[in-house]
Amino acid sequence: MNAMLLASEMPAHPDDPTLQREHMAAMDLAKPEQASHVAVASGDWSSASTWQGGRIPDQGSQVLIPEGMIVRLDGEVSSSLEWLRVNGELRFATDRDTELRVDTLVSAPGSRLEIGTAEQPVQSGVRARILFADRGPLTVDDDPMLMGRGAILHGATRIHGAAKTSAVTAAIDPQRGDRSIVLNDTPSGWSVGDQLVIAGTRPDGGGDETVVIQSIEGNRIVVEAPLSEDHITPRDHLQVHVANISRNVEFTSENTAIDRRGHVMFMHTREVDVANAAFNDLGRTDKLRPLNSPYFDDEGFFVEETGGNTGGRYSVHFHRNGVERSGSPAVVRGSVVAGNPGWGFVNHSSYVDFIDNVAFDVVGAAFSTEAGDEIGRFQSNLAIRMHGTGDEPISRQEDGDFGHAGDGFWLQGPGVVVENNVAAGATGSGLILYAEPLFEDGLGLTTFPTGNLPNPSIAEGDQSVPVSLAPLATFRGNESYGSALGAQIYYHRTFITIEEEQEKQAEYKFAPSLMEDMSLWSNANGMQVNYTVDTEFRGFQIIGPSDGSGDTGFDAASNFYNRGTHRYENFVVEDYEIGFSAPRSGVIDLDSGYFNNTTDFYINEPRQLGRRMRFGGDIQFGDRVSGVVEGEVVSRSYFEMDPQLAPAADSANEHFLLDDQVLLDFGPFRNQQLYFFEQSADHVLFPEPPEQLTPDDPGPTIGGEFVGVTNAEIESVFGESFGGVMAPEDARELSRILGLVGSPATELPELNPNPLPLDDDESEDDDDDELDDDGEDREEDDGEIDDGEDDHDAFEDPMAESEASELEIGLSETGGTLRLKLRRGELVERADEVVRSSLGDFDEISLFSSNVSERIVFNLNPRQDWSPEFIHLFAARGRDRIKVSQKVPSEDYVLAIHGQKGDDRLDASRFSGEVELDGGAGRDVLIGGRARSELWGGSGADTFDLRSELSGLQMIMDFDPDVDQLRLDQTVGSYRIDVRGDDLWLMTGERAVAVFEGLVDQHDTLEDLIG
Repeated sequence: MNAMLLASEMPAHPDDPTLQREHMAAMDLAKPEQASHVAVASGDWSSASTWQGGRIPDQGSQVLIPEGMIVRLDGEVSSSLEWLRVNGELRFATDRDTELRVDTLVSAPGSRLEIGTAEQPVQSGVRARILFADRGPLTVDDDPMLMGRGAILHGATRIHGAAKTSAVTAAIDPQRGDRSIVLNDTPSGWSVGDQLVIAGTRPDGGGDETVVIQSIEGNRIVVEAPLSEDHITPRDHLQVHVANISRNVEFTSENTAIDRRGHVMFMHTREVDVANAAFNDLGRTDKLRPLNSPYFDDEGFFVEETGGNTGGRYSVHFHRNGVERSGSPAVVRGSVVAGNPGWGFVNHSSYVDFIDNVAFDVVGAAFSTEAGDEIGRFQSNLAIRMHGTGDEPISRQEDGDFGHAGDGFWLQGPGVVVENNVAAGATGSGLILYAEPLFEDGLGLTTFPTGNLPNPSIAEGDQSVPVSLAPLATFRGNESYGSALGAQIYYHRTFITIEEEQEKQAEYKFAPSLMEDMSLWSNANGMQVNYTVDTEFRGFQIIGPSDGSGDTGFDAASNFYNRGTHRYENFVVEDYEIGFSAPRSGVIDLDSGYFNNTTDFYINEPRQLGRRMRFGGDIQFGDRVSGVVEGEVVSRSYFEMDPQLAPAADSANEHFLLDDQVLLDFGPFRNQQLYFFEQSADHVLFPEPPEQLTPDDPGPTIGGEFVGVTNAEIESVFGESFGGVMAPEDARELSRILGLVGSPATELPELNPNPLPLDDDESEDDDDDELDDDGEDREEDDGEIDDGEDDHDAFEDPMAESEASELEIGLSETGGTLRLKLRRGELVERADEVVRSSLGDFDEISLFSSNVSERIVFNLNPRQDWSPEFIHLFAARGRDRIKVSQKVPSEDYVLAIHGQKGDDRLDASRFSGEVELDGGAGRDVLIGGRARSELWGGSGADTFDLRSELSGLQMIMDFDPDVDQLRLDQTVGSYRIDVRGDDLWLMTGERAVAVFEGLVDQHDTLEDLIG
């Protein structure tokens, strides 16, 4: 037996420790040396001659099919096996009923599992079934990753059931009480007794129902019981989908309790061809609850209260088979996932084609990509009834827990082709692109391979680009209906998720992304875009629910970070309260379309940048005359110019002064500009100080100099007014336009539609370094006009009379963005208000932030005649992003940043003095400064970023090669490791990059790592 095992026991993935650990964890679930029953000859399962000693596997057996052996499952096995490991080949008979009951099925590299083939599928009328037996609760003692109880398939897999049409549309809207359904086409392979799902059309994600076929009369299907729901479409050309979810090859669970179910994982392999199979009542990952995978501390001890909701245990899960486009993808076609508590069909860092499949009754997301680097396609799939938390997609972002709202298609990245798919019945979004990369232990932050870009040369030789910047693969012909939100983009082509090398990334000149030919109907809201840049939308049909309850057809206004260039072409938007809510910033072009809503175009003022928006081409309006809004009849309007004016988080200071131009260049209009009523010269913008738009997350306050004065008076002082200019004398009111139409403003400043987010930080930092003519620091005014009165904000001197050597200051507890500046003996803190603290002559200063996630920008410029010896910043809990800067070198003090608990990013790359960074518990990213830096990762898998050529010597105090990562600059040439005493020195040429203290015994490991 040992000789037969040899090839299958060779180490897999010798160059990838993470994949190797996963592989070993899977193989350890079924160790050959522990097998109770071993196949010694090829033959039928039921034949004693197949098995060692003539003993056919029975209840509780641990079964091994060694390499070279082919065993055919020739019937239904009633005994439940503990495990079955396939190193050779397991084939199911295709001409009779077969069933295998097993807790854990493992196939090794080089093996084969065959349940029918394309040439010889499991015959119609015959059933093949794998039932995952419940042999008790799973424990980390036996299974540290809680990976077992399911199929973990590392070899080749072929599964082919009898072919049948997956779904057909109804020719007549099915209604309550109907006993038959008339289809547009005659389905193939449907049989009496098959279970059908009729998609719902209610905008709350409900209204679907299941029925059983009683008889088939061509394209007319008679069902066993009358329908209980109406499935009404708002237009005759729109049609409801009817899916068949019965298959004669089935994977299912004996116990459907969520923590006792089986799952199917195709691990590290593309040798998979699945067609016409059902995966019913599988999956242990519960997306209604936060993820809670097993965790082991640095000493290898299991941490109690973890492991209660392990991630990655899905119905059909392709796990890390690689994202190189060479070779052929894995394929799943014509198959079904039904009854799943987490995700259904999943592509995780793999190359997979999912074609013509059906997912029904899935919590979280029906079709998903997981990390952001995936390739392949979702094509002609149907998702029905995706329910979940209904929460915002970002709500569990800090924990890397996504796709829980109830989504049809969740796309963590842009690289998968998404074409001709349908989603119906989502409590989240029918389709959602959420292009923020996943951070994974042992692998770090996911990036998108350059070789998979449409034009790899644009990346200028870089091996990968950020997931959020990569352009979208083909996204065409998709449909979503009967959902809370038809479609959504959240993070695409934006720099907001990129925290390093923004200047370099900005040099990539990718073509705009394109979404086209989308049909969104009977959704509460049609589509929403957030943090979206440089994207085109073409050929959209967006029609509201037939009951008139639709809110917004296309919403690009609710998120202030939609900027860059947006183009909207040939839109049809009907039956919503608001048809199109326009982006706030950037360059926007809307070309042609048909609109028939209570308010067709709803336009607010810019919030972060100026705006240049043009309406052109063939724009037509329908004949609607009014609508009902909050129970009241409201007259129809084509355009509504409605400034909010109230300050808000993420708004620019004095956002109301941003220059804005909305041009009308269609129909009766020839290059005329839309103005707000509030742009009139005599209009008083702020009769009194405005309240915050979002009091829980406040933005910049409005200075008193803008209160009680007219636009003309503001322009006389500042040279600009609301919207950049006042409305001209020829501006007039027109029918169904809530605003003014006049001649266009001229000589507007050139607009950069997408400046880097870090530009704001840099400009503020630069203010501190400017000097007046007398050589003194210039007093910063933050855009406020000195009115001769004291600041409204507090000036704190918390220990002015104390003789203690240490000063402690508690910072804002509101979370969000916090800006700190240490200058001329005081600390200036800017969050929801401005607070100044005198620092006296203390030797040590400790700053304590809140227990919520924060973004802290800390600029230090102590006065030249004084500085403390130590400055500490404690970030407490939360997922914190801390960036410190100091342009004038100082050797008078040491800055220490303590991330404490949480996944933090501590960036001192713009700090010129000596710095200590301590990540604390969690998965942290540490970037040292330009002088000597001491870096402590703390517990957890940490990343030490050593790429900056400007950095000083980095002292890495607690590097763990097994879990921590290094980021190195690949352009500087080769690196080497020098041994100096007990330490290892990372060198490139004569430059010392880093010192790994006390790691001399890890020399070979570190050499392999940097290689």
